[in-house]
Amino acid sequence: MTFRLVAAMLIVGMYLAIPAASLAATAQIIVITASPVIGTYCVTDLGMEFTLPDEVSLWWTPAEEGNGTKIVMTVGDWPSDCEDGLTVYEGNGTSTTQTIDTDDLTIGLYYHVYNLSGGNCSSCYATGSVIASDSIETGGGNVTINTEGLTEIADTMKLGIIFGFPVLLGLIGAKRHSLTLYLCGLFGLGISLSLVGSSLGSAVTIPMFILIVGLLGATVRDAVNRDINII
Repeated sequence: MTFRLVAAMLIVGMYLAIPAASLAATAQIIVITASPVIGTYCVTDLGMEFTLPDEVSLWWTPAEEGNGTKIVMTVGDWPSDCEDGLTVYEGNGTSTTQTIDTDDLTIGLYYHVYNLSGGNCSSCYATGSVIASDSIETGGGNVTINTEGLTEIADTMKLGIIFGFPVLLGLIGAKRHSLTLYLCGLFGLGISLSLVGSSLGSAVTIPMFILIVGLLGATVRDAVNRDINII
């Protein structure tokens, strides 16, 4: 019974580690640089934001003279003109969002934002880039360092500690047939259940219930067989 309980707890622990490992693999420091230009015929006040997992938002003030805005994007280098790369937006609005391929972040996404006048692109343009980086060298402009992914990793690790400590007590209790450690493990899992469940959902609450029932069953079995120790 003890071996089966330990095996079940280890399997569930590995299952819970998968989301944290996936998050750690994808989280990066995202450097966003937005460099607007000034002029009657130019788009101004360009702002940008990257939102996990794969969305880039852009907003701007249209040129005072013109009839629209066009945004183009290329991967790995700046667009050569307003026909180069992917057209992200063309219209009369002041903001847009784009779903990106996050694999492209390692070599960078580069944007030019043009004013349209009579269907032609302005000679001036605002620039913006979104790059996954190990440093915070930016090269100027209005810069945002988005560390949301790292924050999520920290939160996940904190939940792992909250959940992992009572699991460890339960494992030791199962090994030593210790009533004290059994109860500490059950009490700790019960307290952490609501906190971990509200943060990570049913993917974690169901395995936690399995662990609680397994620990309780092992406690009862050891007590019935008089194999249990107080400490």
